[in-house]
Formats: sequence, C-alpha cells, structure tokens
Amino acid sequence: MLISVIITTYNSPDFLQRCINSFLDQADSHFEIIVADDGSKEETKLLIKKYKDSHLNIKHAWHEDKGFRAAKIRNEAVKKANGDFIAFLDVDDWWENIK
Repeated sequence: MLISVIITTYNSPDFLQRCINSFLDQADSHFEIIVADDGSKEETKLLIKKYKDSHLNIKHAWHEDKGFRAAKIRNEAVKKANGDFIAFLDVDDWWENIK
C-alpha cells in the first residue's frame, strides 16, 4: 500500500526541510512525497532538489504566487499522487516514526 503525503508550503524552506527530513528514517518506506507549493521563491525548489539523491520519492507541484491559493495547489498535488491513500501535512508538521 502506497501513501501519498502532500505537504503544503509557501516560502518556508526551514520548516519544509524539517518536515521532509522526518521521512528519511521511517521504518516503512511505502510513501511518496508531493510538495504542494503555493508560489514559493526559488529557495524551495532548490531545497527539494537536494533530496534527489536520497531514497525519497519527491514530486513538486508549484504555481505562480497570486495570493493565497493553497486549496488550488493541493488539488494539483493530488493529481500527481499515485498512492492508495493521501495524507495532508502543513509545512510545520512532521511525520513521527512508528515502528
């Protein structure tokens, strides 16, 4: 069973890094991460690229910053999801490792 984890963010690379890092040592690796980016600047895109050599499967859904449109970008992220289930996280959340 694959879980699609959608992380909603906007110009919060420090929180995003902490959130993504919480997935690095999970006992269960049947998940993909989709960053639902509500128009962040280049720093967020560069952060996501840092994980390309990790075992994490990360996708990036982004749209231009035209004000608060978090629901719209979450919907775009859902379109990229391949999981059997979808979990939504805000950028200041993290995933606890449950063994």
